Amino acid sequence: MSDSGWQAGGPADAQGGNPPGSAMTAPGTTALRSDGAYPVTCALDSPLEMANLQPFISYLLAIPHVLLLGLYGIVAFVNAIIVWFSIVMSGTPSESARNNIAGFQRYWYRVLVFQYFMTAQYPEFKPVPGYADPGGFPARIDITPATSYDRMQVILRFLYIIPLYLYGIYVAIMVWIGLLIGLISVLTGGKWNPQWRRTVFNAMTWIMQVNCWFFLLVDEYPGFTFQA
Repeated sequence: MSDSGWQAGGPADAQGGNPPGSAMTAPGTTALRSDGAYPVTCALDSPLEMANLQPFISYLLAIPHVLLLGLYGIVAFVNAIIVWFSIVMSGTPSESARNNIAGFQRYWYRVLVFQYFMTAQYPEFKPVPGYADPGGFPARIDITPATSYDRMQVILRFLYIIPLYLYGIYVAIMVWIGLLIGLISVLTGGKWNPQWRRTVFNAMTWIMQVNCWFFLLVDEYPGFTFQA
């Protein structure tokens, strides 16, 4: 089992200033980056400042995206099954199926970032294909696809995912705490709490890494590396 090793800040920063994994690019804008140790990396470059009502606007406008994601998710799951069989039978994944999954993951990540009012930019209604993020949106996800697979781990994916899902309960709790604090911060001050914004970003990164692993884009086990 290997760790993804990305930098994770928490709700408190004893040293003050910027924690590892983030950099101030302009006043009011915090750029967050995972550290690249895992083959799935995420980034966010968006102002801390948000309109006071942005949380409600984001959740309302995200509804059609969430519905569309459900349909794309079914297609991605079918493609994951195709990839699973192609690896088990021949050791080589279907590249067209993996590209479809990568596009779904990137679309999902962009919708989440908007829904969680971490950017006010509205995402497009379509998957964004390619392993390297083409840009054009404040949130990006880059994937280095696996070139080889542990066939036995692929066969037993449904068992290996169980401890990750259990650990994911803790990650989900931290997301909802972070979103609640973010909601209060934006409603009352028009600005995200930077530490909790970072925690939500870290949690989303871990979730994306787990899903890219489970959907067979990468073969390196994501591990239990989220830090609140």
